[in-house]
Amino acid sequence: MVSKMISREELVQEINDFLLLNTYPSSKIIVGINVARSFDFTEIDPSLIPNLFRTQFLINPRVKNFINNLSDIRQRLARTTYLNEEVTSGVIKGPINWGKTITLRMSQGNSNFPLYVTKTRNKTFDIPQNRLLVYLLKSVNELFKQINTQVIKNLEDKSEWDYILFKNYIEYGLFEIQKTMALKQIKEIDSPSNIDQRLLDIVGNSRDDFYIKLYELYLFYDVIILQSDYQVLEESFTQALLERSKEEDLMEMAVVIKLLKKFSIKFHGVKRKFGLFSAEANYLVSWELPNGVFTISLYNLPPFINKTLYKNLLDQLGIPLKSRLPDISLYWQGEDGSKWVNFVEVKYTDVNSQYFRQSLYKVMGYLKDFEKWFKTNKQAPGVTLVIPSGLSSAAIEDDIYVTQFNDEVTLDLLVDNIIDDLP
Repeated sequence: MVSKMISREELVQEINDFLLLNTYPSSKIIVGINVARSFDFTEIDPSLIPNLFRTQFLINPRVKNFINNLSDIRQRLARTTYLNEEVTSGVIKGPINWGKTITLRMSQGNSNFPLYVTKTRNKTFDIPQNRLLVYLLKSVNELFKQINTQVIKNLEDKSEWDYILFKNYIEYGLFEIQKTMALKQIKEIDSPSNIDQRLLDIVGNSRDDFYIKLYELYLFYDVIILQSDYQVLEESFTQALLERSKEEDLMEMAVVIKLLKKFSIKFHGVKRKFGLFSAEANYLVSWELPNGVFTISLYNLPPFINKTLYKNLLDQLGIPLKSRLPDISLYWQGEDGSKWVNFVEVKYTDVNSQYFRQSLYKVMGYLKDFEKWFKTNKQAPGVTLVIPSGLSSAAIEDDIYVTQFNDEVTLDLLVDNIIDDLP
């Protein structure tokens, strides 16, 4: 019987439920597919926290829209004029405000020089709304400069799309901000060192949608950067993660969470260590058992088999690093030198598609690719293929499992068998 294809909404719900239960306020783990790392707010190195806040602020859609609209802002400043009321008794410039003119004359009494209240346009840029603009320009510019790019510098494959996009985004943001700050109109605007409530109220009550967005951006800057609010950080991270991710990324994330929960139950009470939000961490979570360490990693090979049989050939063919790596690696390193690994490949696809058949070839390729390693260690790596629907869950021979995402029985059996295989 073919089961119903799991929807994107179901995947998002599965992940979001886990994140809500395991983050604020208990503050445990968030899994990030795009950064291929995890972090724990209670155990993370304090020196990494500021980068976490900066990164989540800079990649937020509010900031991206702000950067993308800077060219429009420059044009706006170049052509914008503001109405200014003047009292004159000489040459009249601009339309007369007769209501205010009559009120003024009545308050002044008889005068040999008739007074007029007129409306004239000028290019005064030093107004509260533009002061907030300058403040945000300088603040975001400083964050771009401060951001620790070590996360992307240390990636093994510099051609990966996330490295290129993040690097280009930083350079693009700096270019657009500095080009805007070089305008003579900007230089005429007072640059406040901080934003007081009075100025904020003026901008917030503006009828101009442009300034309303500046107001909202400042409020987000305040809670993320100035207040360093962990709850807002986690919500921002979760929202961005789920909205940006493709269905297959969400599927991988959901499978990781399932395995995390199942192994956490099995290893209850065992010391657990989470990987950090940095390029140096090559694991997601590990458990320190009495006679060794069991680890779950994402898009990484265990360190003891990183030299595969066909690495040189794959390098020559120019096959991207991510497509050569298993989605999830479960591996054991014993104190006695024993080693064991199970690869998990996750596919969000239909059983009849060519893509699914290719994923089977990839799974079988793991066994061939690491043939040299497991012959030396006298133990083949296990391989698990997780799909959303279309096949009955089954164990093929002893080392290859095909299981559906919602088949908890087979997933539990897989976890039990892995634990049974540990020394």
